[in-house]
Amino acid sequence: MWIIVAAVIGGLILLIVLITAIPLDLAWRLEIYGKPRLSLRWSWLFGLLSREIKARKRAPGKPRPRTPAKRRFHPKKIAEGIRTALDYLGIKGLMRQIIKLTRSILHSLNIREMQAEFIVGLENPADTFYIFALAEPVNRLLDNFQPYPVNIIPSFIGPVFEGYSTGKVRVYPIMLAPPVVRFIFSLPVLKVFARVISTRWRRKK
Repeated sequence: MWIIVAAVIGGLILLIVLITAIPLDLAWRLEIYGKPRLSLRWSWLFGLLSREIKARKRAPGKPRPRTPAKRRFHPKKIAEGIRTALDYLGIKGLMRQIIKLTRSILHSLNIREMQAEFIVGLENPADTFYIFALAEPVNRLLDNFQPYPVNIIPSFIGPVFEGYSTGKVRVYPIMLAPPVVRFIFSLPVLKVFARVISTRWRRKK
């Protein structure tokens, strides 16, 4: 009985390893100039399976559904989220873990083409500074680990979010699992989880 169970479990593990060892090719194009436009194509099994995904267009004359007020873009909430992110980044060792994860992911990806540039600004220039504080380290990190032009540019002239991104990349899922697992179970990330849970628990009281 135990031999059969072990054989089944071993077969499932082998099947998962084989599936995740097959590369997944992704190609995308994103443009945000007014109305966002996204086109994504994925292919698997070396092109035997592929599909292109595009944003759906509404039928002519069909009214656009109203977005609830609580889900609308709110600069103050975004600024508050950025401050919270900066507070979490102050946890000892977290930035080092993020850099290690980013390096491992970039090294495991076969980037064939990538280009991006986004301009981001909030209504309050002081809040935009927080974006700059996050964007500049990301820009430097990307410049060190890959030769493709990727820029995040803060704008201090008012609320704005526009830009574009294009790219082609080959992903081996099996190579992403180890660095992601190490990152999730690292001590600094566990401290982040504990702080988030503690904050939500205090708000519910």
